[in-house]
Amino acid sequence: MKLLRFLSLILSLIQTQVFAQEEDYVLQMETAFDQVYIHTDRPNYFLNDTLWMKAYAWAAVAEKGLKPSKSRTLYLELQKQITGEAVFKTSILLNNGVGEGQISLKGIPKGEYVLVAQTKSMAEWENDYIFQRPIMISEVGTFQFAKPAGLQGQNTPIPFQNGMRIGLNPSLTSYQLIIERSQTQADSIFQLIGIQHGRLVYEQYFFLKPGKNSYSMSLESFSPGLVDFAILDQKGTILAERPVFIHPQGSTTLKVVTDKIQYSPRERVVIDFSVEDGSGIGIEGDFSVSVFDSKQVAWSAEMHTIVTEMMLGSALGSPFYFSGSLIDDEPIDSKKAINDLLSRKSSQTALSKYGIQTPKPTWEDPGITLRGTAMDKFGNYLRAGTDLEFLFYPKDEGPFITYSKIGEKGRFELHGLAFFGEASVIARQVLARRKGTYSEVLEKSQISFEQFDLPKTTVQDRFVSLPETEDLDDVRRYTMIRNARAKDRMIELDTITVEDARKSSNQDMRGIMLGDIPDFVLEPQEGAMEFLNVFQYMKGRVAGLIMVGDASDIGNPPMIFFRQSQVGQMGWSALSESQRTGAGSEGGALFFLDGVQTNRVMIATLLMSDVERIEILKTIASQNILGLRTSGAGAINVVTRRSNPDQSKFRDENVVFANGYLEPIAFPVHATGTLQKDPFLVNYDATVYWNPNVKTNTAGKGNVEFVLNDLQTDFTIVVEGMSKSGQPIFGKYTFSVKE
Repeated sequence: MKLLRFLSLILSLIQTQVFAQEEDYVLQMETAFDQVYIHTDRPNYFLNDTLWMKAYAWAAVAEKGLKPSKSRTLYLELQKQITGEAVFKTSILLNNGVGEGQISLKGIPKGEYVLVAQTKSMAEWENDYIFQRPIMISEVGTFQFAKPAGLQGQNTPIPFQNGMRIGLNPSLTSYQLIIERSQTQADSIFQLIGIQHGRLVYEQYFFLKPGKNSYSMSLESFSPGLVDFAILDQKGTILAERPVFIHPQGSTTLKVVTDKIQYSPRERVVIDFSVEDGSGIGIEGDFSVSVFDSKQVAWSAEMHTIVTEMMLGSALGSPFYFSGSLIDDEPIDSKKAINDLLSRKSSQTALSKYGIQTPKPTWEDPGITLRGTAMDKFGNYLRAGTDLEFLFYPKDEGPFITYSKIGEKGRFELHGLAFFGEASVIARQVLARRKGTYSEVLEKSQISFEQFDLPKTTVQDRFVSLPETEDLDDVRRYTMIRNARAKDRMIELDTITVEDARKSSNQDMRGIMLGDIPDFVLEPQEGAMEFLNVFQYMKGRVAGLIMVGDASDIGNPPMIFFRQSQVGQMGWSALSESQRTGAGSEGGALFFLDGVQTNRVMIATLLMSDVERIEILKTIASQNILGLRTSGAGAINVVTRRSNPDQSKFRDENVVFANGYLEPIAFPVHATGTLQKDPFLVNYDATVYWNPNVKTNTAGKGNVEFVLNDLQTDFTIVVEGMSKSGQPIFGKYTFSVKE
């Protein structure tokens, strides 16, 4: 029974003395694996379009069911379907199991692609376990998702596992397991257990005769979704497993109501929707809403949704061999179709899958992981064990410092990075010398970054073109005219309002750590470029400054004091010896770089051409106000031009660039008005509305409002999301727009 105790699923079956031996170990195991789904605003796109998306990440937790994933980072790639080549890489920040973003498709050639996503816990669970969503990029035209012809291995018999085999005969009121026991399987008291989302929901003991045995189950104990059944002998050995889908039609329902049956172009639309369980009780949840042109984007019944993916796809790790139609069919047909599919699959949630997992600290996800390679100026890998220090300057955030050691072949890894957009990076290697440490800033040709690599796509899904309508011809003509004459005239774009999804601030974050209240500010004047570093420039320019050490020594720069009493307490001879040997880094003034605490060695490596100003706190009062632990020795904040948003960013030979989290922006909001006739003013965008942050209240009610564009067509509303209890929810609705 060790495997089951490890999962803490059937503790009541374990003898007390054995439980006491393993209790501490059992409690270490919590998260089993992440289930991920990405709702894109539509399945096919046109050249130079924008793909809007919302990510949902939930985890099966032993004895607790589905909970929002603890992962913070979702790695994404847009891969070519045929070759698996990545044409776009990024990361999305997850907060309580959800995240959002957008991908500009500008410059990406037309073709069939797959949006691939994976968290680190998914990779720990199984290397090739990824989310995959087929994406079509084309010129103007209507395409529909096409289900692959036939399923491999569909007609092969269910195999025996350790002399046992579990078949299924679903009926309208119950499920009947057909358990076959071979002559080779020894007599035993057998145990049947059912596990759903890491939680034990069913158990039974019985004897099995050789040959076929029928066993009927009541469905009252099961929630809608996937259940893993396993047969164990009296020693706790797993003999056979199989997944079963219970209550295909038992999922929640979503009702969508518009304030009008038909609309005019450029009119405001108000949509109310409600989410209810099977008993009509409202469900609170988190949703994303997309509204798109039904004639430019053909929604297929074969498209996978958050319901089919969360209930089936993520659990099986299969490339979309199922669709919403499986759940929408008549109950008996759905039961048979789904369970015929599952009978020859090995579920990701199976008990044996849980059993092979061990607690791993990599499941704790503090942020982005960046890998890279470092070389010397001659193209040779830096020696293993060499210390590297990285100074990151994100575009709109404060700088930070992180460290790594060189491994084999110059490899290094940086963990727990959390910043948005692109960051400028300066790296330096720190080398030990007899008289202290020596540092050297690396050139950009010596450092290369690479993001988390995802497995190659395995989906074989296809899109097929549909006959074009007259409405689509209008869109095509508009696009051709606009593209052909774009260079010949000024284009007045449709009035839109764009809101930054992140809070903005007018404060200078480079000085915020010091409260923007320095006692003295030293701004480099003409001729400052002639000085080697900040230490040389400050000497003789700041009243009361005491410098212990050589200002020209970059590897072991001097210590700074602003009070004679500080020097007196330590003694000149002790200070000089401490500074000479490099042991004095803990004494003297604190150093900050753009508001982030650093060391004097990093400050000494800065060129004066990079320094915008030097802020100094030298009075005890100002230091105490900020709570700095300087013991009165002072604090120095060097503010660089490189981090100034009004200055050019790091355009020298020492700067490389690294990508952080995808920075989400708000979907454009169109203005109300009359239908436009001018092809340079008309708006025929296929997606007219996208909102990734829609909530329902405790009664299951929610609403959205938006303004239509100039299309006269049918629009499809798609709502997808997760309830607070972990139930996936999907719904769609169509309405018309005419002049």
